[in-house]
Amino acid sequence: MSDFDNILKQKLENYTDIPSEKVFKNIRKNYPRKTFWEFLNLNKYYFIAAITIIPIAVYFLLPDKTVEEKNTVIIESQNKSNIIYPKENNFSKNNTSIQKYEDTKPAVIPKTEKQNLDIVYVKSNVFNVHDTLICGKEISINYNDKNDYLIIPESIYVTFSNNKLNLKSEKFGNYKIIYQKTDSDIVYRDTLIIRFNEIPEFNVSLSHDKICEGQEINLKIIGKGTQIFTISGDDCSIKQTDNSNYKLYNFHNSGTTQVKITSTNSICKNTIIKEIEVVQKPKLKIASSPNFCSGSNGKLIITTENSTQIKSFVLNNVYESRTGIFSNLNSGIYTLKVNYANNCYLHDTILIKDSLYINPFFIAEKDLLNNKKYFFRNYSKLDDSGYEKKEELQFIWKINGQNVSKEDNFDYEFLNDGKYTVELVAAVKGTKCSSSYSIDILISSNTLKVPNIFTPNGDGIGDEFKVFYDGEIFNYSIIIMNRFGEIVWTNNDINNGWDGKINGINEASEGLYYYIIRGEDKYGVKIEQKGALQLVRN
Repeated sequence: MSDFDNILKQKLENYTDIPSEKVFKNIRKNYPRKTFWEFLNLNKYYFIAAITIIPIAVYFLLPDKTVEEKNTVIIESQNKSNIIYPKENNFSKNNTSIQKYEDTKPAVIPKTEKQNLDIVYVKSNVFNVHDTLICGKEISINYNDKNDYLIIPESIYVTFSNNKLNLKSEKFGNYKIIYQKTDSDIVYRDTLIIRFNEIPEFNVSLSHDKICEGQEINLKIIGKGTQIFTISGDDCSIKQTDNSNYKLYNFHNSGTTQVKITSTNSICKNTIIKEIEVVQKPKLKIASSPNFCSGSNGKLIITTENSTQIKSFVLNNVYESRTGIFSNLNSGIYTLKVNYANNCYLHDTILIKDSLYINPFFIAEKDLLNNKKYFFRNYSKLDDSGYEKKEELQFIWKINGQNVSKEDNFDYEFLNDGKYTVELVAAVKGTKCSSSYSIDILISSNTLKVPNIFTPNGDGIGDEFKVFYDGEIFNYSIIIMNRFGEIVWTNNDINNGWDGKINGINEASEGLYYYIIRGEDKYGVKIEQKGALQLVRN
């Protein structure tokens, strides 16, 4: 059986021109077909290569299935992503110089003007790039040749600019870009397979994009499909509160700060950057004048050293000023609240000092032997220092409005019963600064007489425990208790005495008991006396 070369030679002996395609078809019909085993033996090396390459290609082209079937969030202190996405281009399908082929069919090699059996195919590196993966539907590659040498899938849009071939896909998937240039009997050919991968899509919303220092904001992420989220903030702390909500807090510095949210699927990443403005706190400058001589004449002036907009100043949540000036202040500590910018608040405390602040004070001590005589001890202060350390003070003692002494301390005996007002006036020498302090003294000659033992044995002597008062007493009450604190007798009439029986029924046992007596004299002076008594029956 003749081989194909001999048959071809015989059939073409009488042709002077290039034979047509029809001639080649007729020759092939007469060519004896090889058996399957002859064909397999002839092409065995191609079969071995195909069996080796196909699993490797499937491994690299199939999407990664190891990603978890749920969204995952990673919070980082800084964003370390370095993925760069192609820029937007103006793509068009109306480029007539580019050959197109359907995505589902192989590219057809265009016919050359001159058919030649000695055509040589040469691998060219026109694209100068390896088969590649791209996140998104756009890519730009270097290309310095003519447009009509390209064979492009129909779903790919093409533009050219600055020796760049810009490709944009209608949908995600794998696409083959073919370069084929025929020069005489040589065909230069290059292919490039591009896989366009989907970029993960998601939305991010903030509860506020402008906040005060110290405030918190909420961030919400809504994504589709399987995504892994990474959140990073250069100047804040981040805490996840549920599946899609996060709390941003602890902003350290004022000004504009960024929060980056990156989503990753099995191959690609997408990043959204949110900017947050943290309003700067005002720097306060405070000048105060002291309260002089307790005259409610203190003054406060508050200004700011930066340009933060101030809405109002408020002292003690009562006094408000838009200028920061407060007058007629008493001495003391004030709370300051500053309302600035977008209803932000700054809190502080301010002290208005005293100047020649007089605090007169004294105590009255009764003489132990004479209940009508008192000793008055002076504890006045000037600017929080004892008067004995300040020689500027002078004193006047008054009783019922009458001057009685100019000494620092003095004693006085009241001759008659009654109510007396004792007043101390303290003044700063050489000024009009003065202040006073007074108390009431009640003088009564009446005394309360309470026995410390009684004998309820029926002999007519000391059978009752009875209290005596040598004047009028009002709101009188007496309580007697045993040593366990249990009440055994009470009464509201000073004329009644205790007969030694518990609640008037059972006789109380001998021993020690305690009493509390209360009342008022005719001047309203409180009377209270506590003590112990002994009950003896034999």
